[in-house]
Amino acid sequence: SSIMYDIDEERNHTKMVEYLSGRTLPLVQAQELEGITEIYPEAFMGTNVVTVDLSGTQIKNLPDSTFRNTQSLTSVTLPDTCTQIRDNAFTDSSIFQVVIPKSVNAISPIAFDGSTNKSNLVIIGEKDSPAFDYAEVNGIKFQEGAFEGKYTVTFYDDSTPPRVLKTQVVTSGQAATPPTQEDVELEDFTFEREGYMWSWR
Repeated sequence: SSIMYDIDEERNHTKMVEYLSGRTLPLVQAQELEGITEIYPEAFMGTNVVTVDLSGTQIKNLPDSTFRNTQSLTSVTLPDTCTQIRDNAFTDSSIFQVVIPKSVNAISPIAFDGSTNKSNLVIIGEKDSPAFDYAEVNGIKFQEGAFEGKYTVTFYDDSTPPRVLKTQVVTSGQAATPPTQEDVELEDFTFEREGYMWSWR
């Protein structure tokens, strides 16, 4: 699965130790980490992970340097059990969208430090929450939306390794909008390929 875990006596996954950069599709879905109660510091650091949904976990904090130096990272969703985002959690990453529930009451001043581009970053959460205050103080865009029922949809091309064409957040029951040529910033990508028809699933 390209993920290392600690297990209990009944061989259940209890803690996530490390993500390994060996997946064809570098994303982590909610069900993969369901029931995990802790993530080790630096678990994703320096990897090629693109999207991570932690909403199925029961973690209480996002530890130091969890996503540090992740140059392909686009989006992360935190669970409503999380209360803290610690030092350098997203430092030197390419993150541009993070869902932060109202349960998070402490965000480190250097959580998004280094080369992380705060001008492109969007925090999704509830107004009048600690995440809202953090975004306002640090000049980060804030998008209001209920935490429940929000899903990150990412479209990839068919190259190896696959490249992100478009990422968007949709509400439960809402259809995602497939990318158009205007959405794609890859110079060598085109939807017009002779003999091929693009489809999404």
